[in-house]
Amino acid sequence: LTIFKESTVLPTRLLLHSYSGSLETARELLKLGAHFSFSGHFLHSRKAKVREIFHQFPPDRILVETDAPDMSPPSPNYQLEDLNHPANLCDIVAQCSQVLNIPVEQFAQNSRNFFNIVSSQK
Repeated sequence: LTIFKESTVLPTRLLLHSYSGSLETARELLKLGAHFSFSGHFLHSRKAKVREIFHQFPPDRILVETDAPDMSPPSPNYQLEDLNHPANLCDIVAQCSQVLNIPVEQFAQNSRNFFNIVSSQK
């Protein structure tokens, strides 16, 4: 955070991967234009504090990730020895939508905006 604050040139895009820091630090990063990724790992019951922090973020600053092959989301279909997989993204997005009360389409739009993807849909 100090490096960003002291820098004369900020990155055009700033994404904090699987953010699990403090709300205070997040607020400072938000002022710098940061986005934060929510991984399926945060859906585990023991990650309630992280989810509470994400509830404080503007919905347009949250992206969703699988963090594959690491950190599988909670599900009766996964076993501890199973590796996470990119194919779990739809399930993770659906669960994140429920937990954070953010529409699935918002996550899609956030990704398009962050990665500067032009949609072919009109």
